[in-house]
Amino acid sequence: MTLRALLCSIAITGLLGGTAHAGGEMGFLVVDSTMLKPIGEDGEVSNSLGYGAELRMMDTREVLTMSIGGYYALGQLDGEKTMRDVYDFHVNIGVKPEHTSGDMLIPYLTIGLDVLAMTTRIPKGDEYKGTTLGLNASGGVMGHLGDTWLYRASVSYLGAVVPGTGDDLGGVVLQVGFGRAIFE
Repeated sequence: MTLRALLCSIAITGLLGGTAHAGGEMGFLVVDSTMLKPIGEDGEVSNSLGYGAELRMMDTREVLTMSIGGYYALGQLDGEKTMRDVYDFHVNIGVKPEHTSGDMLIPYLTIGLDVLAMTTRIPKGDEYKGTTLGLNASGGVMGHLGDTWLYRASVSYLGAVVPGTGDDLGGVVLQVGFGRAIFE
């Protein structure tokens, strides 16, 4: 994840967000920088990088948080390693502590269901495509930056097998993003 990706995330949420006042139930449009790091592949598959966006809903008085969104992560050229392009749509539900609208550090845990489309590109070889369902478990921190801004950083495990390709899509997804309140 690069500084350029982080600055793009801030600019996009600033342009698309509305105004709201902190307190009670809020919805945030969050734009993320995303990295998918395959595990269990013996170093044969490269990392995938991209962006994502989600609508995150939370209430300062409740312990539940929910998000709906997606991301894309494109396989990076890394010698002779296999590259994977992943397009994800997910719904997550989780828990967080009750907090006040000014809290700068709010830990959270979520689980979710993913719909995935994947293309596996083998250098100087074949290309395989498939779609599947996956599961994810995530942990992270988020916090308020003033009345209308939110930051978020998370680490999640994504598990899925893509039928027809035999590819195990298990990996760690790292995301860092900024959001702006779009409703209260």
